[in-house]
Amino acid sequence: VPLFGAAVHQVTQTRNGMLILGGVVSAVLGAWYGSPLGDWAAAAIVRTIPLEEDVALGRRAVALERFQYADFDFGLPEIGRQLVASDPELVRKRIPFSFSVIKQDVVNAFAFPGGAIFVTEALVRRLGASSSELAAVLGHEIGHVRHRHAQQRIVKSRLVPFLLDVLFYDDGDARQESFGQATGEILLGFAGELGELVFSRANEFEADDMSWKLLVSAGHDPRALRSFFVKLLRLHGGSGAGGGAASGWVSGMLSTHPATEERIRVLERRWEELPHVEQRRLAARGAGRTTPP
Repeated sequence: VPLFGAAVHQVTQTRNGMLILGGVVSAVLGAWYGSPLGDWAAAAIVRTIPLEEDVALGRRAVALERFQYADFDFGLPEIGRQLVASDPELVRKRIPFSFSVIKQDVVNAFAFPGGAIFVTEALVRRLGASSSELAAVLGHEIGHVRHRHAQQRIVKSRLVPFLLDVLFYDDGDARQESFGQATGEILLGFAGELGELVFSRANEFEADDMSWKLLVSAGHDPRALRSFFVKLLRLHGGSGAGGGAASGWVSGMLSTHPATEERIRVLERRWEELPHVEQRRLAARGAGRTTPP
């Protein structure tokens, strides 16, 4: 994958190189779609996007959503800032994260390119989420932003035509855009799809891994992610199939964040594999975290 990304960077420095790449790669990528190679190709493509293009895409998508902000933020911005500050790589990337609570009567959380993260008021109030569980949710959404999962899903869903659009891109401003700039500008046309994206199983596990690491680095008990998922499933009727009394306002998060039961089992194994000394240390660090008002 790094070699593919390097090749994209080198070849796309000139327009002729971009045209050559289009002729060669478009013939090959069609066979990649639906395989892990398609994911790798999409990831390599979106890695070329400048941060400012991510921010522009996220702002357009958020404007289209027309969210109503809640009257109380439940300490969410401070929890989010602590998570970001605890990770040197996130600090270095300087992604302009923001953390907000919105008025929606469904349990869900959303992450947009460029770092805008939203949690619904129902998630906090109806699940009775503790501060560590809120941190777990935010850490997961930070993972989606960090790994550009939304952009990857859009690119992969139309990999060959999207790549050709980028290679032949001309917005008429007489300026030669880089491959990454062209990719970012074309993605602006898909801003309206971001709020409805369903992430892949691999995306979810990658975001869970980010959440676990951020919980540890910021001083939370990483089991908070598992406990949040357990609450979510319990209110949905105890399984991914639904049927509980509250399933109507919980199903939104389960539909956009799949494989919840499997992810719980993975998190349990991850905890069990830790040395007992480490378990006690992490449990003690998260003991004082309480449920927000």
